[in-house]
Amino acid sequence: MTEEVKNNLNPDLCGFCGAPGVKTVYKDKLFGKSENAVIIENLPVRHCETCGESYYDPEVSRLIDEILAHPGERAIRRQINVVSLAA
Repeated sequence: MTEEVKNNLNPDLCGFCGAPGVKTVYKDKLFGKSENAVIIENLPVRHCETCGESYYDPEVSRLIDEILAHPGERAIRRQINVVSLAA
């Protein structure tokens, strides 16, 4: 079994550097831009304190793909302020 496969079997090991102690943090993430933008709140992100990499578990990635394919099915429309620094 390769080291990469072993790391994928243990969620406490980083998928990039193999170090132990990966934590799940919850973040709000913007996908897309302009009128097609979607913010997913409380997205579980795996973060390695050793190498600094952040990544999604496969099931979270699939959920993101599903949401972005049909954002209107789950989205709550909110008005937000946007500042553009473009000239």
